[in-house]
Amino acid sequence: MQIVVFLTLGLLVNPSELPATALMALVLALWLMFFARPLGVFASLAFSKFKINEQIFISWVGLRGVVPVVLATYVYVDGVRDADMIFNIIFFMVLISILIQCMSLGFAADKFKVKESEQEDVKAVENSPILSYTLRQHTIHYGSKLIGKDLAQLELPTEFLIILIKRKNEYQKPTGSTIFEENDLLLIQCENQVLYQDTIKYLTY
Repeated sequence: MQIVVFLTLGLLVNPSELPATALMALVLALWLMFFARPLGVFASLAFSKFKINEQIFISWVGLRGVVPVVLATYVYVDGVRDADMIFNIIFFMVLISILIQCMSLGFAADKFKVKESEQEDVKAVENSPILSYTLRQHTIHYGSKLIGKDLAQLELPTEFLIILIKRKNEYQKPTGSTIFEENDLLLIQCENQVLYQDTIKYLTY
């Protein structure tokens, strides 16, 4: 919906007028991204529990969106002098911010070490006082018998339950028709350690 609104408001922009405001918009966008917003975030979160790397990431993910462009239309309504130039500058700033910040979110998350890893997921399970001794995790590697098969074909022991699948950072609840893929991370409930190891060995080799 926001994309539709953004594109619709973009119809107010005259492409021939953009080059005249491009340099000013670029300077303002960079000043906003690298100085104004970080300064505001650091001041707001100075006494918070967020670490410095998390604060830097928060300041970087403040994407400019539809709201600033909508507010920029008020200059037309109020008949402000140089309304076209003001709107073009804001629209260009939003576009620059989206292109630079949005496309670099993944890199920024890795750079500032705020991205969750599978090791953190494992620790969360291990630290559970109730489930840590019954829940186990297993990653499907290349060559496993699980690849390309569905849950119904495996004929697993009743005590060996696959209760969740993590695939490409998305969680799925397995059904009888779920096809397993390489690199799937399985959350398995099995109280019997010997049964678990024997079943995993059978499915892996």
